Formats: sequence, C-alpha cells, structure tokens
Amino acid sequence: MIRRVVNGSMDFLHVADSQYKPDYYKKYFLLLCTRMATFGTVCMLLLLIISCSSKTLEHRGPIGSEDRPNVLLIVVDTLRADHLGCYGERRPTSPFIDSLARNGVLFKQAITVMPATLPSFSSILTSRVPRRHGVMVNGETLSSAQVTLTEILQIRGYHTAAFISSFVLDARFGVNQGFEYYNEELNDKERGEKGVSRRGEKTVDAVLSWTDRYPDKEPFFIMVHLWDPHWPYMPPKGYLEMVDRKHSDSITGTFENIMQVRKKLIASGGKPGDDSRQLDALYSGEVRYTDECVKRLLNGMETRGFLENTIVVFTADHGENMWEHPPNYFGHAGNIYHTSVHVPLIIMALGRLKGGKIIDHMVRSIDLAPTFLELLGIAPQQEFQGYSFAKLLMSDVSIHREEALPCFIEANGATGMQPRAVFDGQFKLIQFPYENNRYELFNLIEDPGEQNNLITVSEIILQSKTSKLKNALNEWYISNPVRRSLGRVQVSDDAREKLKALGYIN
Repeated sequence: MIRRVVNGSMDFLHVADSQYKPDYYKKYFLLLCTRMATFGTVCMLLLLIISCSSKTLEHRGPIGSEDRPNVLLIVVDTLRADHLGCYGERRPTSPFIDSLARNGVLFKQAITVMPATLPSFSSILTSRVPRRHGVMVNGETLSSAQVTLTEILQIRGYHTAAFISSFVLDARFGVNQGFEYYNEELNDKERGEKGVSRRGEKTVDAVLSWTDRYPDKEPFFIMVHLWDPHWPYMPPKGYLEMVDRKHSDSITGTFENIMQVRKKLIASGGKPGDDSRQLDALYSGEVRYTDECVKRLLNGMETRGFLENTIVVFTADHGENMWEHPPNYFGHAGNIYHTSVHVPLIIMALGRLKGGKIIDHMVRSIDLAPTFLELLGIAPQQEFQGYSFAKLLMSDVSIHREEALPCFIEANGATGMQPRAVFDGQFKLIQFPYENNRYELFNLIEDPGEQNNLITVSEIILQSKTSKLKNALNEWYISNPVRRSLGRVQVSDDAREKLKALGYIN
C-alpha cells in the first residue's frame, strides 16, 4: 500500500531527481496556467512564481515541531568506534564528535549486522537483516518490495533528503526509495577514484545549499553519508599532523600501500610494523577531517535554524579492521570481529534528551528505524525485525533488560560460506563455515580485542554458554533464508568499473 501511494496518487510530491530548483515549480505552475480561463489568474500565478523563485528563505520560524520533530541521521562510512575520543581514543581525532557525546546519549555497544556499506544501509532503512532484504553484497539492488523508513516518513508528510558521498550508494541500487531528493554529485578525483566519491566538505556544502532552498516548515528526515575514513587513507593536508607528528612519507595510504602492507602482515603472521601503524595514523587523519565536516554541518544547520526540534543521530555503517585479525588485514567486509562491526552511536536532542548519558546496553543497527518511529509517535511496521530502544533514550537513568536481544552478524558475501556470529552483549560466538564450521568464542567484557579464544575452555559455564549460542545461531540461520532473488540484478559494466575503483571488485 505504501508503494502504491508513494508512486501513485502522491507521486506529484515525489520529485525524484529534482533539487528543489525553481525551474521545476515554474514548469509545474505554467502547465496549470495554460488550463486557466482568465488572463488575470494567469498573471497572478506568474507573479507568485517570480516571487517564490527569487525569495530568499530568511527566518521562517522553526522547522518541524515538538510533536513532529526532525531527524538528522549522519552515517560515517568505515568508522571504528574506538578511534573516537568518546570511545577511548587518546589521539585528538574527534573533538567535536566528543562534544556531541557530552551533550547527547552515547551507546557503548552499537553493532552493525553486516560490515558492508550497501547491505548495512539497507538494514538501517528497512530494519531487516541482509538475508531478509536480499542485499548481501555491494552492487546488488534493494527491491522496491521492501518498505523503508524513508517511505513511511514521506507518507506522514516529512520532507526526505539524502546526501551521498560514494557510488556504492548510487540511486540505481535502490536505497533512494522514499527520498524526494537524493544528492549524489560525485566528482572528486583527488584520491585517484575516478570521480566515484566526494570529500565530506562537498557533501556538507550540498546539505547546506538544500536547507537554503527548504520549501516550508514541515519536518524533515535528512540522511548524510560521509565517506572519508574508507580506504584509501589519504586525509587532506594538515589532518595527519593533527593526530600523529611522527609520520613517515613513505606510506601515503594508497590502495597499493594497503595491499603491500597486507602482504607483509600475512607473511609475518600478523605482526604489525611501522608501516601498519602509519596506515592507522592516516586513517585517523581521515577521522579528524570527518570530525571537522560534522562540525561544519551542524554549525551551518544551527545558524539556519534547522537544529531546533531536531533529533541528531551520529553513527557508522561499519568499522575497519587494521592489523588485528586475519585474513583481511586492513579491510572490513570479510570479517566480523568487533573492529569491523562495533560502531559509534550518539543521539542528541537538546531540550528533549538528557545530555552526558552513557548506555551500556547493546543495540543493533536494525533497531534504529523502529526507534526513530517511536520517537516521532509513529507505529513500527510489521516487517521490521528490529525493536525500539526509545525508552533507553528517554529515561533519566540507564535501563537494562534482564537479557539483551541477540545480535546476529554476517560477513559480506553471497555464497553462504562467509563467517557469521551471534553476540549477546558479553559473549560472541563466531562460526567459520568455510573452515569446516570452526568456532571461536570471546568474552568481550574481559577481552574487547577478541584475542583470547575460549572455545576449548572446559569450564561448565562456558560450555553451556557455547551450546546456547550455537543453537541460537543455527536457529537464526535456518529461519532467515537468503532472499537472493530480491537483490540479484545484473551489474552494468559502468557500475562494475566504479565499484572496482572503490576497491570492492578485484
């Protein structure tokens, strides 16, 4: 029903590829004018068009309201939680994001259900695991049969806009569903990526330009995707020096550098050297640059009056493995250790949420959409697999369920042989089907780096925990068969070349 309404009787509200340009509305009104009977009516409409197209949007009063708040969702690609100061990083990588945490609510255990960009975004927007929405790898397409958070909000009268920083989220892959404005002007070539991404500052420029043309006072849902921490690790000039003064010029963070260091790590059994640490420093420089972009975005929106009545959500689609875990040293999609799946989550709403609160309870990326809907007073969809954690946000103190909802995680892949895991907030069991169903068990409270595999420990309590987690993982796998027909679409040669330029296809 939502699909028919969006693309049917309400399609005139869905300006698919427009950018709120005055020319679009001129054309629409001129069409009406040709059907009017009186010359006077035509003249009045023409005067209205001229005044609307030339009028600058000065102070119009607040956007949205207390009852119908706005949502600004900022998703940083490839951002490890532990590389932010508010999550324990000692280097000055994130002074502004840390201030968001001090004024908002920080979730210490936010987990993505798949460490790959397109599947992860699809899960955030549909509140479904990749096996259910059908997008298991980058380059597949989210089916129009899937109901997205954006479509629900659009039906409720929200203006919806997305600002994308990488081709991996191109509109052709289906994540634009429900967005009346989808900005993806990808023209950066400074990192050798053939114009398939753009720097965060350019994405921020696009957001602020859009707010300057905002048509009315109705609430908005804005999704901003920032790409910069993703490889290659090549921060703009000066940002590496902010986080590491002892850097080497021999490692510049190119794809070639990363592949060379990967080979050395494999040959050494994973022992990091100065080159590995240099790549980490370059990555951290990209994080510091991203921090500046987030600062400029929020400051710009505040001066334009767009943060009043707005819930700001800061998170990531996934993290990034450095040298910690084989076999994919420096990468993310192929493994599901916490380096790749533990993401930051900060939610701020001045006057609505108590600032400085830290929540230990584990939440999942599929829980975001139902949480947003509850905060906006909208019932969740039956298709959603996630659950709202709004009560955790609204309470003055942390609320702990007796037992956390398990998070089932799967690595990027389409064969069914990729690693999968279940995490209960303390213990994490990983299964490796391609290695004769080998298992690893970690206690994340005592061993956050996942270095001490407990699977062979003979303690009765651990054996009982292992058995329980194995049963849960097996039951989840059986009850969630892959809906491959939904996401499987022939990738064009052009799309394949662009995905290759981003490092997704060899």
